[in-house]
Amino acid sequence: MAEPANSATYKEQSYWDGRFRDEASYDWLGTYKVLAPFIAPHIRPHSRVLVVGCGNSTLSADLAAAHPTVSIISTDYSPVVVEAMAAAHPAATYAVGDVRGMGDLFPAPAAFDVIVDKGVMDALVADEASPWSPAPTAVADARAMTAEMRRLLVPGGVFLQVTFHQPHFRLRNYLESDGWAVRPHQVVPVGLGYFFFVCVRDDEREVAEPVAAPVTAIDGGGRGGGTVGGGGG
Repeated sequence: MAEPANSATYKEQSYWDGRFRDEASYDWLGTYKVLAPFIAPHIRPHSRVLVVGCGNSTLSADLAAAHPTVSIISTDYSPVVVEAMAAAHPAATYAVGDVRGMGDLFPAPAAFDVIVDKGVMDALVADEASPWSPAPTAVADARAMTAEMRRLLVPGGVFLQVTFHQPHFRLRNYLESDGWAVRPHQVVPVGLGYFFFVCVRDDEREVAEPVAAPVTAIDGGGRGGGTVGGGGG
Protein backbone atom coordinates (compact mmCIF):
# COMPACT_ATOMS: atom_id res chain seq x y z
CA MET A 1 0.00 0.00 0.00
CA ALA A 2 1.25 3.50 -0.79
CA GLU A 3 2.37 5.31 2.35
CA PRO A 4 1.62 9.03 2.69
CA ALA A 5 4.52 11.32 3.55
CA ASN A 6 2.21 13.45 5.71
CA SER A 7 -1.49 14.09 6.21
CA ALA A 8 -1.66 16.56 3.33
CA THR A 9 -0.85 13.69 0.96
CA TYR A 10 -4.41 12.48 1.41
CA LYS A 11 -5.65 15.22 -0.89
CA GLU A 12 -3.31 14.22 -3.74
CA GLN A 13 -4.63 12.14 -6.61
CA SER A 14 -1.29 10.38 -6.95
CA TYR A 15 -1.60 8.98 -3.42
CA TRP A 16 -5.01 7.48 -4.15
CA ASP A 17 -3.95 6.10 -7.53
CA GLY A 18 -1.07 4.29 -5.85
CA ARG A 19 -3.20 3.04 -2.99
CA PHE A 20 -6.00 1.79 -5.21
CA ARG A 21 -3.57 -0.20 -7.36
CA ASP A 22 -2.67 -2.27 -4.30
CA GLU A 23 -5.92 -2.38 -2.34
CA ALA A 24 -9.10 -4.22 -3.31
CA SER A 25 -11.57 -2.66 -0.88
CA TYR A 26 -11.64 -0.41 2.16
CA ASP A 27 -14.40 1.48 3.93
CA TRP A 28 -13.43 4.70 5.65
CA LEU A 29 -15.85 5.67 8.40
CA GLY A 30 -17.88 2.48 8.26
CA THR A 31 -19.93 0.47 5.81
CA TYR A 32 -23.44 1.19 4.58
CA LYS A 33 -24.76 -1.20 7.22
CA VAL A 34 -23.31 1.12 9.87
CA LEU A 35 -24.46 4.30 8.16
CA ALA A 36 -27.89 3.19 6.93
CA PRO A 37 -29.76 4.62 9.97
CA PHE A 38 -28.36 8.01 9.01
CA ILE A 39 -28.46 7.91 5.21
CA ALA A 40 -31.59 5.85 4.48
CA PRO A 41 -34.11 8.39 5.89
CA HIS A 42 -33.04 10.78 3.12
CA ILE A 43 -33.44 8.30 0.27
CA ARG A 44 -36.83 8.21 -1.41
CA PRO A 45 -38.06 5.94 -4.20
CA HIS A 46 -36.54 7.01 -7.51
CA SER A 47 -34.15 9.48 -5.89
CA ARG A 48 -31.18 10.54 -7.97
CA VAL A 49 -28.11 9.96 -5.81
CA LEU A 50 -24.51 11.02 -6.35
CA VAL A 51 -21.79 9.33 -4.29
CA VAL A 52 -18.62 11.44 -4.44
CA GLY A 53 -15.15 10.12 -3.71
CA CYS A 54 -16.51 6.59 -3.93
CA GLY A 55 -13.06 4.96 -3.82
CA ASN A 56 -13.13 1.19 -3.46
CA SER A 57 -15.82 1.33 -0.78
CA THR A 58 -18.81 -1.01 -0.76
CA LEU A 59 -21.10 1.95 -0.03
CA SER A 60 -22.45 2.46 -3.55
CA ALA A 61 -23.16 -1.22 -4.16
CA ASP A 62 -24.83 -1.68 -0.78
CA LEU A 63 -26.85 1.50 -1.19
CA ALA A 64 -28.08 0.28 -4.58
CA ALA A 65 -29.00 -3.11 -3.14
CA ALA A 66 -30.96 -1.52 -0.30
CA HIS A 67 -32.78 0.94 -2.58
CA PRO A 68 -33.35 -0.79 -5.94
CA THR A 69 -35.45 2.01 -7.46
CA VAL A 70 -32.81 4.65 -6.84
CA SER A 71 -30.53 5.96 -9.59
CA ILE A 72 -26.92 6.10 -8.34
CA ILE A 73 -23.83 7.58 -9.96
CA SER A 74 -20.50 7.14 -8.19
CA THR A 75 -17.49 9.35 -8.87
CA ASP A 76 -13.87 9.56 -7.79
CA TYR A 77 -10.97 11.63 -9.05
CA SER A 78 -8.75 8.57 -9.26
CA PRO A 79 -9.15 6.98 -12.71
CA VAL A 80 -7.45 3.88 -11.31
CA VAL A 81 -10.25 3.12 -8.88
CA VAL A 82 -13.02 4.18 -11.27
CA GLU A 83 -11.78 1.67 -13.83
CA ALA A 84 -11.53 -1.06 -11.19
CA MET A 85 -14.97 -0.40 -9.71
CA ALA A 86 -16.64 -0.19 -13.12
CA ALA A 87 -15.13 -3.57 -13.99
CA ALA A 88 -16.24 -5.08 -10.68
CA HIS A 89 -19.78 -3.65 -10.95
CA PRO A 90 -20.66 -3.54 -14.67
CA ALA A 91 -24.32 -2.78 -14.01
CA ALA A 92 -23.45 0.33 -11.97
CA THR A 93 -22.31 3.77 -13.14
CA TYR A 94 -18.84 5.02 -12.17
CA ALA A 95 -17.14 8.12 -13.55
CA VAL A 96 -14.00 10.18 -12.99
CA GLY A 97 -14.86 13.51 -11.38
CA ASP A 98 -13.33 16.15 -9.13
CA VAL A 99 -15.73 17.45 -6.47
CA ARG A 100 -14.35 20.98 -6.90
CA GLY A 101 -15.80 21.18 -10.38
CA MET A 102 -17.87 18.64 -12.30
CA GLY A 103 -19.22 20.84 -15.07
CA ASP A 104 -17.66 18.64 -17.73
CA LEU A 105 -19.30 15.54 -16.26
CA PHE A 106 -22.61 17.08 -15.18
CA PRO A 107 -23.16 20.30 -17.14
CA ALA A 108 -26.80 20.63 -16.10
CA PRO A 109 -27.53 21.99 -12.62
CA ALA A 110 -29.99 20.41 -10.17
CA ALA A 111 -29.16 16.91 -11.42
CA PHE A 112 -29.42 15.14 -8.04
CA ASP A 113 -31.70 14.86 -5.02
CA VAL A 114 -29.02 13.49 -2.65
CA ILE A 115 -25.23 13.71 -2.58
CA VAL A 116 -23.22 11.50 -0.22
CA ASP A 117 -19.72 12.41 0.96
CA LYS A 118 -18.03 9.83 3.19
CA GLY A 119 -14.69 11.34 4.16
CA VAL A 120 -14.11 13.24 0.92
CA MET A 121 -13.96 16.75 2.35
CA ASP A 122 -11.73 15.39 5.11
CA ALA A 123 -9.18 14.42 2.45
CA LEU A 124 -9.67 17.62 0.51
CA VAL A 125 -8.73 19.78 3.51
CA ALA A 126 -5.95 17.53 4.80
CA ASP A 127 -3.53 20.43 4.33
CA GLU A 128 -5.44 22.71 6.71
CA ALA A 129 -2.55 22.59 9.25
CA SER A 130 -4.54 24.13 12.13
CA PRO A 131 -8.32 23.84 12.47
CA TRP A 132 -8.25 27.13 14.40
CA SER A 133 -6.84 28.92 11.38
CA PRO A 134 -7.01 26.59 8.36
CA ALA A 135 -4.74 27.07 5.38
CA PRO A 136 -6.27 29.21 2.61
CA THR A 137 -5.87 26.32 0.17
CA ALA A 138 -8.02 24.07 2.37
CA VAL A 139 -10.72 26.71 2.71
CA ALA A 140 -10.71 27.42 -1.02
CA ASP A 141 -10.97 23.74 -1.91
CA ALA A 142 -13.81 23.14 0.56
CA ARG A 143 -15.73 26.16 -0.70
CA ALA A 144 -15.27 25.04 -4.29
CA MET A 145 -16.66 21.66 -3.31
CA THR A 146 -19.70 23.01 -1.46
CA ALA A 147 -20.46 25.40 -4.31
CA GLU A 148 -20.37 22.53 -6.79
CA MET A 149 -22.48 20.27 -4.57
CA ARG A 150 -25.06 23.05 -4.26
CA ARG A 151 -25.09 23.53 -8.04
CA LEU A 152 -25.75 19.84 -8.56
CA LEU A 153 -28.59 19.57 -6.02
CA VAL A 154 -32.21 20.41 -6.59
CA PRO A 155 -33.61 23.09 -4.25
CA GLY A 156 -34.29 21.26 -1.00
CA GLY A 157 -31.84 18.51 -1.95
CA VAL A 158 -29.50 17.17 0.72
CA PHE A 159 -25.72 17.00 0.91
CA LEU A 160 -24.88 14.27 3.44
CA GLN A 161 -21.45 14.23 5.04
CA VAL A 162 -19.75 11.64 7.23
CA THR A 163 -16.60 13.07 8.77
CA PHE A 164 -13.86 12.80 11.38
CA HIS A 165 -13.92 16.58 11.82
CA GLN A 166 -15.13 18.04 15.09
CA PRO A 167 -18.49 19.73 14.36
CA HIS A 168 -17.38 23.16 15.54
CA PHE A 169 -14.54 23.29 13.04
CA ARG A 170 -16.46 21.69 10.17
CA LEU A 171 -19.24 24.25 10.55
CA ARG A 172 -17.10 27.31 11.12
CA ASN A 173 -14.42 26.59 8.55
CA TYR A 174 -16.20 24.83 5.72
CA LEU A 175 -20.01 24.76 5.90
CA GLU A 176 -21.00 28.28 6.87
CA SER A 177 -21.94 29.72 3.51
CA ASP A 178 -25.00 31.15 1.83
CA GLY A 179 -27.46 28.70 0.37
CA TRP A 180 -27.17 25.93 2.97
CA ALA A 181 -29.38 25.06 5.90
CA VAL A 182 -27.13 22.90 8.05
CA ARG A 183 -29.01 20.77 10.54
CA PRO A 184 -27.56 19.87 13.95
CA HIS A 185 -25.03 17.09 13.54
CA GLN A 186 -25.54 13.50 14.64
CA VAL A 187 -22.95 11.20 16.16
CA VAL A 188 -22.14 7.87 14.50
CA PRO A 189 -21.22 5.81 17.58
CA VAL A 190 -18.63 3.56 16.01
CA GLY A 191 -14.99 3.41 17.03
CA LEU A 192 -13.98 6.79 18.39
CA GLY A 193 -17.17 8.27 16.98
CA TYR A 194 -17.78 10.04 13.69
CA PHE A 195 -20.10 12.89 12.75
CA PHE A 196 -22.97 13.06 10.30
CA PHE A 197 -24.16 16.32 8.75
CA VAL A 198 -27.26 17.03 6.72
CA CYS A 199 -26.80 20.14 4.58
CA VAL A 200 -29.97 21.20 2.79
CA ARG A 201 -29.81 23.34 -0.32
CA ASP A 202 -31.78 26.37 0.84
CA ASP A 203 -32.04 29.42 -1.41
CA GLU A 204 -33.70 31.60 1.21
CA ARG A 205 -31.68 31.28 4.40
CA GLU A 206 -28.32 30.11 5.62
CA VAL A 207 -29.16 28.20 8.80
CA ALA A 208 -32.17 25.95 9.35
CA GLU A 209 -34.45 26.07 12.34
CA PRO A 210 -33.19 23.72 15.07
CA VAL A 211 -34.01 20.10 14.32
CA ALA A 212 -33.82 17.36 16.95
CA ALA A 213 -30.99 14.98 16.11
CA PRO A 214 -30.82 12.18 18.69
CA VAL A 215 -27.78 9.95 18.89
CA THR A 216 -28.52 6.66 17.16
CA ALA A 217 -27.23 3.52 18.85
CA ILE A 218 -25.84 0.86 16.57
CA ASP A 219 -25.18 -2.73 17.51
CA GLY A 220 -22.01 -4.10 15.99
CA GLY A 221 -20.91 -2.64 12.67
CA GLY A 222 -17.51 -2.04 11.23
CA ARG A 223 -15.08 0.69 12.05
CA GLY A 224 -13.59 3.17 9.65
CA GLY A 225 -9.89 3.81 9.83
CA GLY A 226 -7.07 6.19 9.20
CA THR A 227 -5.98 9.50 10.59
CA VAL A 228 -7.84 11.49 7.98
CA GLY A 229 -10.88 10.47 5.99
CA GLY A 230 -9.95 9.86 2.40
CA GLY A 231 -11.14 9.62 -1.14
CA GLY A 232 -11.47 5.90 -0.52
CA GLY A 233 -15.16 6.28 0.26
